[in-house]
Amino acid sequence: MDSQIYIQYVIEFFVILLSGIILLRIQTRRPNLVSYLTNISNFIVPGQPPLQIGTHSITIQNMGRGKAEGIEVCHNQLPLFNIFPDIQYEVEPTPQGGKIIKFNDLLPKSKLIISYLYVNAENPTQYLPTYVKSKEATARVISIIHTPVYPKWTKCLAGILMMLGSIFLLNVIVEGIKLMLRSI
Repeated sequence: MDSQIYIQYVIEFFVILLSGIILLRIQTRRPNLVSYLTNISNFIVPGQPPLQIGTHSITIQNMGRGKAEGIEVCHNQLPLFNIFPDIQYEVEPTPQGGKIIKFNDLLPKSKLIISYLYVNAENPTQYLPTYVKSKEATARVISIIHTPVYPKWTKCLAGILMMLGSIFLLNVIVEGIKLMLRSI
């Protein structure tokens, strides 16, 4: 009988601990900076000599609930670039000869796009950023895969099915714990 009480206390402790962790994550307003590479293009303009023009863009997005401060985008070599939306930034040199584009902050659920343009580049990868970070953390680099956008009713149906599956799984776990407690 005593072992059942201890097991119930242990289960209760872990449920409370998990609830506390979930509530802390929900209430904490932290930035979540991500970056991804998009729109890679290469053009050859005919002429004497022909020009090879390359472009790419990176998107930096704050997916968190807090403001990201002190954002830095570091490059070994910095080609011509454009920033959208038009926000204030600074370009500073690094000791190794690279350049850092610095932004003051990025509000929650917002993004900025840096577009690059380079001419006759032998190695276009030299213009890719080496890192993107803020005061809080280094940005996660996301490999993007384009996916179709499904209608709202399909997303709602999938959500309902996942919720029913979760309830079923939770019920199986609770019944298993009850069965274990009866056998003790």
